[in-house]
Amino acid sequence: SLAAFRGHMRERGGEIIGEVSVSAGNPDYVPALQQAMQSAGGLRPEALFLSLKAAEARLLASQVEPAGLAGVPRVATSLILSGANLRMDTELDGIEYPELPWLLGLRGGLPDADLLGNTLPSAQGGGARLFAFGIDAWKLAVYLDKLASDPGAEVRGATGELTLDATGQVRRQPAWAVFSGGRPRPAPDGALYQDN
Repeated sequence: SLAAFRGHMRERGGEIIGEVSVSAGNPDYVPALQQAMQSAGGLRPEALFLSLKAAEARLLASQVEPAGLAGVPRVATSLILSGANLRMDTELDGIEYPELPWLLGLRGGLPDADLLGNTLPSAQGGGARLFAFGIDAWKLAVYLDKLASDPGAEVRGATGELTLDATGQVRRQPAWAVFSGGRPRPAPDGALYQDN
């Protein structure tokens, strides 16, 4: 994910001013964060990109302010959901990450995930993500001709906005979530950085 992020940022004219690797063996990230800012010539980052599991992200989140990075927006990959713990995830509040719209209550004409889960137990808990991808596979089968014939066509799916590119590959634009009170909520602005 880091290599993809680097490439995407550079393609769009962005600049990575510093990188910090974190490890469970050294839980004090403040010196590494401060060193990265010094190496960048004192430039303050516009955002922090986190490619971390929940445990490491919680530790980093608690050290952002002491490192002098208070108020810098934080964006994570969905890896941040690995090791989620509602009681402890309040430490992740304010971090945005890509999420399935269906799990955020952004149904787009689909049934409510919780209501459906009462009827179909496999549609809730750990199976909810797989169920959402199954719903979208069915939708793609129905709308494939439309997507192939109209380059501007999209399907609002359980996993995101679905389109076909010129090579026939399905592209998915997920929704954006933000941790609030330790729970994922739809991000108020849709994402910190819109894909233009």
